[in-house]
Amino acid sequence: MVASLFGHHRVVDLLLERGANIDHEDENGWTALAWATEAAHWDVVALLLRAGATVDCKYNVRYEEKQGIGRGSGRYFFKEGHILRQHVHDVDKNTGRGYILVAGEHERTPLSRAAEEGYVAVVMFLIESGKADVNWKDKKGWMPLSWAIEGNHWAAVRQLIGAGAKVHYKYNVSYEAVGEYEATTPLSRAAEKGLELVVAMLLETREAHVDWADEKGWTSLSWAVERSWGGVVVLLLKAGATVNFEYDVYGQQVVDHNCHAGTAYRERVYRRTPLSRAAEKGAGLVVKLLIESGKADVDCEDEKGWTPLSWSVEGGNWTTAKELVKAGANIHHRYEVSENHAMHTYTPMLRAKDKGPEDVVDFFLEMSHSPHVMGSRTLNISQKAGSTPPERYTGIPSANRKRRRS
Repeated sequence: MVASLFGHHRVVDLLLERGANIDHEDENGWTALAWATEAAHWDVVALLLRAGATVDCKYNVRYEEKQGIGRGSGRYFFKEGHILRQHVHDVDKNTGRGYILVAGEHERTPLSRAAEEGYVAVVMFLIESGKADVNWKDKKGWMPLSWAIEGNHWAAVRQLIGAGAKVHYKYNVSYEAVGEYEATTPLSRAAEKGLELVVAMLLETREAHVDWADEKGWTSLSWAVERSWGGVVVLLLKAGATVNFEYDVYGQQVVDHNCHAGTAYRERVYRRTPLSRAAEKGAGLVVKLLIESGKADVDCEDEKGWTPLSWSVEGGNWTTAKELVKAGANIHHRYEVSENHAMHTYTPMLRAKDKGPEDVVDFFLEMSHSPHVMGSRTLNISQKAGSTPPERYTGIPSANRKRRRS
């Protein structure tokens, strides 16, 4: 085992010639192959495989997992993380959120570990042995493909897909509530992480479910929108992703304007669409892509009565607002805003006049009367009548993709 750990190829070869037990396990189930895999000694791995080492040996691997990091600002109530503030281990550099570090042991296989670490040569040798189970699941439901995606090891992803790895399955990822998990799929996770090349590979198999939704109704497109991954949005739209659908986004609702602390709010779930969410976040490219798909409803209303244009204007996202108006969004749609301890009714046009640049106001008026703007005729008639208009990479050769084991 020691020789395998340190990559002493000739010593390992000599020990095998003298009859060493190739599958001898230590107290954690680690064999010579496990040690060689962990240290990425591909030449020793190849030697052990030729000598008949057990490929799918199970051994315990210590892990450290960050828990308490939200997967998206619209995914959870803030209260879900408040307990964490008393026991914060550190602050995640990507999210700025505190987290705790949970440690333990998971049973893994050499292929699972090689995929996690992105050891492409080791993955290749294990697969070519013909004895590695590319669809083996650990206790969280993670397959080697899950681990390769998590580390953005696209070359390992390509190898696993080519070897017949399942592309659509559910597995658990940790989220803001400590010790709890929620479901995802390879495509959904890759979209969430903005891995364009991996998303393209998964979609090319035609086995990934582009519209699979989790318990909150979030699809791969929801995640790409949430993170403003324009390239991923393009791929998903080309693959036929549904654009006009609703999913849960957490927010706040005014319950009392006259409480002693000012205005009281309660947390609640709102049903939103990808376009509405992209407009709120000021993701101009994503808004443009969704509109150009021809499938997005630019005047869809949520439970607050807010349209994508309402969200864009309230957030001061004027470039995004222009895109929406250019697409025919109603600048005279009425919606309510909590302001100065009371509810007030506004329209995008009024808000633009109040807080927007002068050129935006001029643009709104110009576009609303332009015959070249989508829906402008309906909009102009509605304005005159004083009413709101109606809603209106290199591919994986199929010949090289092995048939999956049943």
